[in-house]
Amino acid sequence: MGIKDWSYAENFTHSFFTAGHIALICCMVVILIGACLFFKHKKVNENVVYIIFTVITFSMTGIILIYSIINNCYNLEWFLPFHICNLFQIIFLLSSIFKNKVRMFLKEYIFYFGVIGCLIGNILPATSLYYYNAFDLVSVCLFVYHMCIGVAGVYVWFSGNHTVRLFNIWKALVLLIPVLIGAVICNIAFNTDFLTLNIIKPIPLFNVFINMLGSFYPYVAVFTVVAAMSSVMFIGLGLDRLKYKMISELSKSEGFKKFVKVSGISSLTETITSFIKKSPKYSKLAEKYKEKFFKSDFYNNIKNNGTLEKIKNITIEQACMPSYIFSLCKEAHVFKHLFSIMRFKNLKKEIQYIKNYDLLALN
Repeated sequence: MGIKDWSYAENFTHSFFTAGHIALICCMVVILIGACLFFKHKKVNENVVYIIFTVITFSMTGIILIYSIINNCYNLEWFLPFHICNLFQIIFLLSSIFKNKVRMFLKEYIFYFGVIGCLIGNILPATSLYYYNAFDLVSVCLFVYHMCIGVAGVYVWFSGNHTVRLFNIWKALVLLIPVLIGAVICNIAFNTDFLTLNIIKPIPLFNVFINMLGSFYPYVAVFTVVAAMSSVMFIGLGLDRLKYKMISELSKSEGFKKFVKVSGISSLTETITSFIKKSPKYSKLAEKYKEKFFKSDFYNNIKNNGTLEKIKNITIEQACMPSYIFSLCKEAHVFKHLFSIMRFKNLKKEIQYIKNYDLLALN
């Protein structure tokens, strides 16, 4: 019954995407969608949530440990925290004990790796379905474990208790880098296959990468993950600077300062939108933009090339045809216009335009 150190290819007795595996994937999708709807419309006690996550993950690990002892088999990958998903039970435990800054710091790891870890762990479960059927005890325990971290990720996304900032991915990176280093060291020392980085004991799914990169595979994989996350971090930094630039421009308006002081500030977009709509001079703003639109190159283009006439005479049948709508957008260069107004320098011009007409001043 028992398999000693079974993570060698000769012990692979099962495969992915059997009927049972597909059934588990369908269950995963239903549960994640249900969690999205639940957490979006219902407020729950955050302390209780993290205690439940802690109990579930430690229970699943405990059950697998007892099973391993009874059946005289072992796999260090189930118990040491050098898989991305293994770290979650420690994070849940710390999040249930500590609050405020510690919990906010740990949330970034849950936010970025919760749902991703659930999807990868259940769709490509390299540590279970090569050895067991989909509904054997070990497979079910690992399924429940990964569903727990997936639901945790959904909770952070939809509970409203977490403010998304791409730059904060550095917090998740701080936790991930020790895991990556530990995985490589543990694979060398104990011949494990944490994060599928051990080329001596390859999982068939990753053979193509191992054959291509050879002995450099573990280091290229680690570098790629760190580089991708660092890129997201720098993109987030750029977006933050853009946001603060916009706030800096708008903060020169006394009316905006007064509005923020009275109403508070949520997201930048919501605050500016709400401010403009409540401004007594909103109609004047609309008129100015309407006048500006009719003088714009975009309007003149759709008028001169006949697209405007097609839009005026569009029939119900044509309006229901996505291909026709797309062709109109293409003729009108809508996408080019959208990309143009999304550019930072044009955005800055729009803000300056608003300021020049003093349309943000409250009476």
